[in-house]
Amino acid sequence: MRRLLAAVLLALAPAAASAAAVSWTGGALGDWGAGLNWSGGAVPGAGDAATIGAAFVVTYATDAPLAVNSLTLGSGATLLLSTGIAAGTLDAQAGSAVQVSTPVGIAAGTFLLESGSSLTFVGAPAAAAPGPLLRVDASTLFDLQAGATVTVRGRGYAGGGLSAAGAGPGAGGAGSA
Repeated sequence: MRRLLAAVLLALAPAAASAAAVSWTGGALGDWGAGLNWSGGAVPGAGDAATIGAAFVVTYATDAPLAVNSLTLGSGATLLLSTGIAAGTLDAQAGSAVQVSTPVGIAAGTFLLESGSSLTFVGAPAAAAPGPLLRVDASTLFDLQAGATVTVRGRGYAGGGLSAAGAGPGAGGAGSA
C-alpha cells in the first residue's frame, strides 16, 4: 500500500511543480488572452493560480472555456466572459463581478461569491438555445455569502438566510425588476 501511495505522489509531483501563481499586470482594461498582461509574460493555464487585482476589467472572449486551477478576483475586479470557465476554486472577493454575455457553464470545485460580489448574466437569451442561460456547477462548495448576488435577466438570488429579501428563485437580488 505504501508503494502505491508513493507512486501516486510521484506521479502528481510534476503537475504540482508546473503550477504557477500568475497575477494580472495589464492595464485597467484588457484581454485575458494577451500574455504580456500577466506576470511571467504568459497566459495562465489549467494548473495555474490566477489573480486579478482591484479595479481591473478583464475580458475573456474566445471559444475555448477559460481553465485555471484557481482564480481570485480582487475587490473591484470585473471578469467579462463570453464562454465557460473551469476552475478548482473561483473566489470573487467583495466588490468584484463576473459578467457573462452568452449561455455558459461555470464549473468549480469551490465557488465563493463574497459579500458585495456579483455573478450576472448580461446577455440576451438566444432564441434557439434551449436550457439554462447560466449553469453553475460547484462540486464541493457554492458559497453565496450575505450581500452577494446572482442575477439572470433581472432576477436572481441574494446571499443570506432564507428569510432575507431576494432569497429564492427569481425573488430579487441586485438589478431585479
